[in-house]
Amino acid sequence: MKKRIHTVWLAVLAMLLPMWVQAQSQVLENYIQQGLAANLALRNRELAVQQSEEQIRQAKGMMLPSVSFNATYTRALGGRSISLPIGDLMNPVYSTLNQLTQSNQFPQIENVKEQFLPDNFHDTRFRVVQPLYNTDLRYNKLLREQSAVIPQAAQAVHAHQLRYDIEQAYYRHLQTLEALRIYRASLGVVQELHRVTQRLVDNHKVTLDAVYNTEYELSKIETEIVRAEKNVRLSANYFNFLLQRDLDAEIIADTALLQSGDLAPQPLEFYLQNALAQRQEPAQLAAAMQVNSTLLAMQESNRKLPNVGLAIDAGAQGFGYKFNGEQWYALAGLQLNWPIFSGYQKLSKEQETKLQGLELANQMELLRQQIQLQVAQSRHELTAALKSREQAQKAVESTRSAFRIVQRKYEENQAIQLELFDARNKLESAEMSLSIARLEVLLREAELRRAVGGLR
Repeated sequence: MKKRIHTVWLAVLAMLLPMWVQAQSQVLENYIQQGLAANLALRNRELAVQQSEEQIRQAKGMMLPSVSFNATYTRALGGRSISLPIGDLMNPVYSTLNQLTQSNQFPQIENVKEQFLPDNFHDTRFRVVQPLYNTDLRYNKLLREQSAVIPQAAQAVHAHQLRYDIEQAYYRHLQTLEALRIYRASLGVVQELHRVTQRLVDNHKVTLDAVYNTEYELSKIETEIVRAEKNVRLSANYFNFLLQRDLDAEIIADTALLQSGDLAPQPLEFYLQNALAQRQEPAQLAAAMQVNSTLLAMQESNRKLPNVGLAIDAGAQGFGYKFNGEQWYALAGLQLNWPIFSGYQKLSKEQETKLQGLELANQMELLRQQIQLQVAQSRHELTAALKSREQAQKAVESTRSAFRIVQRKYEENQAIQLELFDARNKLESAEMSLSIARLEVLLREAELRRAVGGLR
């Protein structure tokens, strides 16, 4: 029976010590793509990018001519008026003429009273407005195009961070599964030991306290299994949350990820160069600095140069909708706007824009330093994780050898049950440490990729 215990334990070790591979998991990549496609925050980022594209179209449209159709019709009653004494002025003259000519060719006329408000009057026309020279419109289009880079970079930053979060959550879920597997495998070993010990008690080869000891060990492992199962559920819920799907959805555990060979990290300078070239946060700040520079140029030109526009009206105007030859008209005009003095407000705005540019430059330098620090820390963390994994592997080999020796002694009645339990606990602890160390390497690799900006 004791030989059977040894066989079961070796089978458990073979199951818990797979080869470690460095290949990227296709299962994990599929999950990452699902998360990127379903993430609501990332969708909002995409909407912001589309909005910036529409703003560019609007800016371009402002440089084109605008055509509008306008029609007004007026009816008026009362209001101010003016009296014209036409009759008083002309009737004496007409009377004299009639006497001289001895005729009635010149009739008497009434005085006239005209109101200022037009009655039964219409103005129907097309209006075309075309900016001829307007630096604000040209710079506004350029600003919109440069500003569009900012939401695009923000979208890339969010997607990169989401990719890292999903990858990290998946690794932690695998870690909880490994812990649960180790505890369950250990439970099987102790159950077999309990069965063997019970038979030894029945044969009066050991005392009853040996059974109580195995039962205590069983209760401890069962408690650990309950905790491990809870951790598995919690890690699965968080992973599914990142993928924006049902929290209890099934997760495929890619066992290929739990294999790895020897890694050879690149020199720190290699990662630093890639980080400065690939990270999107500097692109965001660079776009903001470019926008600031363009805004300053626009303010300077607005202060120094005028705006010129052309407006053309063509239509009909008059009393009653007749649209005859007397009502048709066309009108064209040029408009020049050249502000001369505005209380030094424009100069102050230019100075404010320059100060904002200096602030952005400082932020860029600070960001570069932060990226360098993140990359250096991640690189050192990966190196430490690789060394820890190597030590954990040595510890497993040592504790496994110790367990075999104690087990042989126990089979030969040269070791007590407590020594066997102690050797088993040390081996279980070493196995758990190795599992944690292996997944810690994966986590540190993911962190380094995040710091570098997607190096794979």
